[in-house]
Amino acid sequence: MRSHSVIIRYRAPLVTVAALIAYLSGCGAAQVPQEPTGDLIVQPAGPLSPTAPRPADKELVEAYAYYASGCVEMLTATDLDSKNESRAAQRHWRLAVAAFKAASERDPASHEIVHLLTVCQFRLGDRAAALAALERLSKLMPEDSEHLEALAQTYGRLGQSKSAIREYERMLDLAPEESEERSRILHKIATLYRKDKQPERALEYYDKVRESGYKVETIEFEVASCHAVLGDHRSAIDATLRFLRDNLGTKHGDHALIFLENQYGKADLLQEGAEEFARLLERDPDNVRIVRLRMLLLDRSGQRQTAIEQGETFLVAYPDAATVRVVLAQFLEAAKEFERAIKEYSEVLTASDPDSYVHRAADAGLVVVRRELALLHLREGEVEKAAEVIKPLMLDDVPDWRIKPVLARILKRADETDLAIRLIQDALEGHADEPEVAKELYFTLGDIYYEAEQPTEAEEALKKSLELDPKFAFASNYLGYMWAEQGRNLEEAVKLIKIALEGDPDSHAYLDSLAWAYYKQAVRDGDADKLIECASLLEKATAKEKDPVVLDHYGDVLYGLRQWVEASEKWREAIKHIRGKPNPNPELLRLKMSQVGKLLGKEDQESPEVPRPPIPIPPSALPEGSESQPEDGNTENPESPKEQP
Repeated sequence: MRSHSVIIRYRAPLVTVAALIAYLSGCGAAQVPQEPTGDLIVQPAGPLSPTAPRPADKELVEAYAYYASGCVEMLTATDLDSKNESRAAQRHWRLAVAAFKAASERDPASHEIVHLLTVCQFRLGDRAAALAALERLSKLMPEDSEHLEALAQTYGRLGQSKSAIREYERMLDLAPEESEERSRILHKIATLYRKDKQPERALEYYDKVRESGYKVETIEFEVASCHAVLGDHRSAIDATLRFLRDNLGTKHGDHALIFLENQYGKADLLQEGAEEFARLLERDPDNVRIVRLRMLLLDRSGQRQTAIEQGETFLVAYPDAATVRVVLAQFLEAAKEFERAIKEYSEVLTASDPDSYVHRAADAGLVVVRRELALLHLREGEVEKAAEVIKPLMLDDVPDWRIKPVLARILKRADETDLAIRLIQDALEGHADEPEVAKELYFTLGDIYYEAEQPTEAEEALKKSLELDPKFAFASNYLGYMWAEQGRNLEEAVKLIKIALEGDPDSHAYLDSLAWAYYKQAVRDGDADKLIECASLLEKATAKEKDPVVLDHYGDVLYGLRQWVEASEKWREAIKHIRGKPNPNPELLRLKMSQVGKLLGKEDQESPEVPRPPIPIPPSALPEGSESQPEDGNTENPESPKEQP
């Protein structure tokens, strides 16, 4: 503060509340430790000086009181945090913020107050408020590198790379020439440019760091990633190899091996890559990752048999190398050596290495292995063996018949639709007199038929499922959504979907189905009010889960309401949430966004040139005074009804 200087650098509690209050009250007898053993450092300026705030200076007196109060709240909050009483601590952090804000209003020139305010706001997770306080602090103390770096780091965490770089540039002006501090700042700037997808600028600064002689363990790997973004795969390979000279076998080295294999592939240097990985294997002969990646390079270069031999040789010495065995099994399967592939997959399931990525039942790797092994058994006509392989992934109390739909979906995803249909039909023959079982099997059959683009057969199977149980939510939602997609039986579709919602009114999938049926009615009838109702349902659905299909529908509805910018935002968000098999198709979403860009005169230059036809809402459905609607076009989305759990 301006009058009575107290410098507090906060980290963790040390002094007692009583000592701090006594000191801040001007009691010379109160002793604050001069050599603290904790993390809160209080450097007293001695007893109240002649320039201390006097009662006549009311604002400074009040600022002093609020400042003292904030310090006490900080100590209390830190003490509670150390006792894992976080909820109570949060309350005191908030009180400290309020006190320091009040103090700062009365003494705006005090950098000490602003510093402590920033600390408290960070502890509360309020980065935006902390950023504002740091910006103010940097103006109060423009030559304080510590505060400038804190400000730069905060900008970086908030994704404001340009501002972060600006602050680091200010630090460069303060750093001595040819100093380690200057080199460290140069590396920080290079990293920010790299993360901001500006590889050319990043490489400029990496060169400066190298010239300075400053040692950064990962710098060559960072340089390699910049070259990769620029498409200079040769330079990326060379930089990665330089990095691996001293980092083979480390965590960063493992990441670099994967990156290196990828770069050899992109540079179409597969044979060279296989030879280089052979040299790396000589340096680290028990490195499983090197063997696996070399096998992949050999296979891609047309040397599958050599890759198989490499895997078999390595497994003689290291039989528990499950990742190598999985790749070997995949290559054997591709070579149509099914019996040998089954043997290798089966060996993986009995891996004795507890660190194996496929050893633990909860691992995704084990699921993949069991799925592939089950598929091989199914193709060989060994249904019972396939069921035995899959059964450990099911709940303990799941009856055997439930495994059949799982196996059928495995076949369907492997494009073995006929086998999948036959499997369910055989199961139905054995459970024709069990309605609860038959309804589930008919539902699975309907799903498979629809995915196989046989909608008539799909509808028939779903109707049989509903005949056995008219309240069966999965089937009623599926059939209702299917009709909505087809734009027919819309009134009946709405009834079916509402039946599903009765059992689960908060299901995002069912809410989306109803909204989509309403949307098709709105298009047919030119009903703008129904579009608004659609938007309300989809808002509720997206609040439950960020499903890309639902976000896509929401964008379509907003587009129909002429909220074009908001529609584009939903489609962009849908792309971000797509996982696994694209549904909806991200290219279709980009076409829609391109159409919005054309309408607004701000077409995204990265979007495809061909616009996606707009949603055909009749002019009568639009509010009065709206701009003319672009030409109508087809709006059917390619996705199939959502799969149920």
